[in-house]
Amino acid sequence: MPNVFIPSAETPFQVGNTSRVDITYGDDGTAVMGDISKPYRTIQQAMNDTFKGSPVGTVIIGPGSYAEEIDIGTPDADCKYSIIGSGIDVTETTAILFRPPTNGAFSTTFSISNMNLTGGGAGPTFHVAGQDGDIEIYATLMRIDNNNIAMGAFFFDSPGSGAVAVSLHRVFVTDTLGHCMDIRKGAIGAVDSTFLSGTANVFSLEGLANAVLYGCSVVANGANQHAINHVGGAGTIRLNGCDVQVDAAGTGNMINTTGAQTAYVQDTRFIRAGGSGGINMPAGTVYVSDSATDVPGPITVTAATVNYKNWADDVGFGANAAHWAAAVPANLEDATDRMAAAVSGLLGGLIP
Repeated sequence: MPNVFIPSAETPFQVGNTSRVDITYGDDGTAVMGDISKPYRTIQQAMNDTFKGSPVGTVIIGPGSYAEEIDIGTPDADCKYSIIGSGIDVTETTAILFRPPTNGAFSTTFSISNMNLTGGGAGPTFHVAGQDGDIEIYATLMRIDNNNIAMGAFFFDSPGSGAVAVSLHRVFVTDTLGHCMDIRKGAIGAVDSTFLSGTANVFSLEGLANAVLYGCSVVANGANQHAINHVGGAGTIRLNGCDVQVDAAGTGNMINTTGAQTAYVQDTRFIRAGGSGGINMPAGTVYVSDSATDVPGPITVTAATVNYKNWADDVGFGANAAHWAAAVPANLEDATDRMAAAVSGLLGGLIP
């Protein structure tokens, strides 16, 4: 039988720039960053010690319910940090605040995985504060909820000149009071994820905010609420292989915009169980290909320019619609066909 090394309080198990959190056996007073045989009791203290002054760092969180609203702090250099839980429904905490560098010359990359964010704190569950530095966040295998604040489960602030990019893989987001995703700047990319909102628009995008969704479910249960709502600016919405649903009876649209946005919709099903549910982009351009609705009959599609092909039901595209000729949209079809690869790249190779 091979020898197995089991660390203990008397036997240091040293690893560089890595800390462990244990709600049962941890002690912030005796914990040592870099020695996982001496764990922390709180996530916040582990992050304070591990991320402060270091360009790289990892915090490993053991099983348990940690009632903490975590503040990552403001990096002062180019940094790459990782937060790893023990599994969905195994590790959970209340909320987390990500802060980009204040100096526009710096950028920060975070990865977070295998845990729940339960909400119930004073602010958004998943909050990205705007600064002048750039920030990238990669989240995978997570559940993120909000049931107490109208600001939403995900909230991306708009101040600052830095770029914000968040990529999600197999993440489940629910919000009973606000938007699932309140994005006022930056880009969100999601693969195999679910977004469920009870009383507000599921995606609320502003300005130049962009959303790329591949293989996702987007469900708006609120009366007269939109699945995806984009206000102002000239952002882009891309849907490939998605289910987009408007449940409650009313005037909510599956895609609703007010500015000169562009939407690419391919291999996507529009589910209108009781809702009117259309595509409303009066100042924008929409490309729809190989998509369908679950209810026979026309679905209202309003846009300054509409291009479509292979739609499974009768659709009210209107006077500005043009059926794609085989040779005309080849570059657009290529763009949407490459969507999966593009999002996979955003996720940094997390997709198998």
